[in-house]
Amino acid sequence: MSLMIPDWLANGGPVMWLLMMMSLVATAITLAKIIQFALLRPLRTDPADEVLQLLAAGESDGARLLAGAGQDPLRKVLAATFKVTEKQANSWQDNAVRHARAELESLRGGMRTLEFIAASAPLLGLLGTVFGMIDAFRALEQAGSQVDPALLSGGIWTALLTTAAGLSVAIPALAAFHYFDRTLERLRFLLEDRLAQLEQIRQPS
Repeated sequence: MSLMIPDWLANGGPVMWLLMMMSLVATAITLAKIIQFALLRPLRTDPADEVLQLLAAGESDGARLLAGAGQDPLRKVLAATFKVTEKQANSWQDNAVRHARAELESLRGGMRTLEFIAASAPLLGLLGTVFGMIDAFRALEQAGSQVDPALLSGGIWTALLTTAAGLSVAIPALAAFHYFDRTLERLRFLLEDRLAQLEQIRQPS
């Protein structure tokens, strides 16, 4: 007979409640990151390409306006290169790198928490199982000669609930973390590539 959610929580004890809270946090972070990346859409199109084309054609004013009009990381980093004065003309690379790091760090928000949940949920579930097994064998000892096999088997499967719950929390969290991490790696590659192109364009002929 299947258990209702309150029964799962009650049978799993405090560890199950902790796992439920971790599941809610992981779900919230995952949904927030999905929305964040969907709104930015940094990898579906390359809005920085047109900015670089305008710069290569000598239309710096148009490139400046186009870069400043975007909210995606690529154009925001390029826009930062236009914010240096003539006296700071040689420091645009440092300004761009600093903004690129800031953009990537902003997009990494919540990912360390997601990674922690993915790593710790199975261990927490195993800890709950150990506690459950201790309780099961303690009940068996107290039963003495009046041992009921159902008492032991029931205690064991109840203890295993937390292991199953821990894995159920960790696997989706780990999958989400690796997906977001891979997306950020692709974005980092694009940023490095576009800044290299910009350096070639800005080199004096």
